[in-house]
Amino acid sequence: MRERHDNNFTILRLGFALMVVAGHFFWLSEPDDVARTEASPLTGFGLLAFFVSSGYLVTAGWQRERDFRVFEARRLLRVYPLYGAVVLLQAAVMTGLNLRAGTFEFVDLLRYVGWNAVFANFMAPQMGGLLDGLANHAVNPSLWTLKLELMFYLILPLLHRSFERFGWWVVVALFVVSTVFALATVDDRPVWSRQLPGQLRFFLVGMALHYGDARLKALIARHRFAVVAMAPVAILLGTLPLFGNQTLFLAGQPIWVALAVYIIAFGLPVPVEPLDLSYGIYLAHGPIIQLSLLTKIHSPDLGGLVATIAVATLVAYFGNKWIEQPAIDRGRRMFRRRSSESRDATDRVNVDPSASRGGSGFSRRDEFAHSPSHNGE
Repeated sequence: MRERHDNNFTILRLGFALMVVAGHFFWLSEPDDVARTEASPLTGFGLLAFFVSSGYLVTAGWQRERDFRVFEARRLLRVYPLYGAVVLLQAAVMTGLNLRAGTFEFVDLLRYVGWNAVFANFMAPQMGGLLDGLANHAVNPSLWTLKLELMFYLILPLLHRSFERFGWWVVVALFVVSTVFALATVDDRPVWSRQLPGQLRFFLVGMALHYGDARLKALIARHRFAVVAMAPVAILLGTLPLFGNQTLFLAGQPIWVALAVYIIAFGLPVPVEPLDLSYGIYLAHGPIIQLSLLTKIHSPDLGGLVATIAVATLVAYFGNKWIEQPAIDRGRRMFRRRSSESRDATDRVNVDPSASRGGSGFSRRDEFAHSPSHNGE
């Protein structure tokens, strides 16, 4: 059973995934640099908005959990099962194509599965050189972002602890350092600028949104119309360098993207919540585009884009039904049972010794643990 939320993050994440699909569809379809540059703002906003959303949502998850091992295990169960299935499916398809082309080598298969299994996709982006003639040589060009997500999950408890101890100065200082790193590397070493030091600022503004949640929601409640009217402006400023200054645009981009995400998430009415297929669509669309290009069935027009979205959505649906949601539910049951067992053990430890002398048998801590107001989460 899916949870009902009081925000639009599920719809937003689906929208971000579709933006990435559309951007990648035209970006991967066109070897021409100009055409690829025109498609990049769409992809860029979708990806960066994903990072901001993760910063907000995962910080909220950590504040609820506060157990490092449970938190990291739950995040891994959320991310890895579907990811692993996609990597194996990609390997199987590429093995078949390489066998047909006479370029299959077992070492290539082991190398591809091994590196991709640990999110080091850059070490083995393809098999057999079959994609060398395409604009991008990777089987799945989208996978590079997942290692950034995982690294953020690992450092989040430390970041949150630092915020609790030192306050907003930690977030501001790290944001400045991340922005300086991104600006210093974007021209000469653009690959470096896209790694976590340069992208951390987007996760940080997501964290900041969560820390300022109460005040921001109160502001929206008082001035909803004016705040919602800012969303299109924030989207434009976070997507295109309207004032012609690239440095100013890159420095302020996380702020504008974060404002757009938060306003839409909490400023607009929440409709019926759809099934969250965003992760599956994100994982599936890349290899679908690449394989259609490789097999010469790709159509670089609106019809081709619709077909790509339809196939990716279908793959995401069955991936969610058979792999993603069962893994999430299994993790919830496992850790809920562990939490229950831990509370039971605490109850036994805290039994008042006076029980053997006719006392009540419960300590004050047990009274709290069993009170109706304590939800045990």
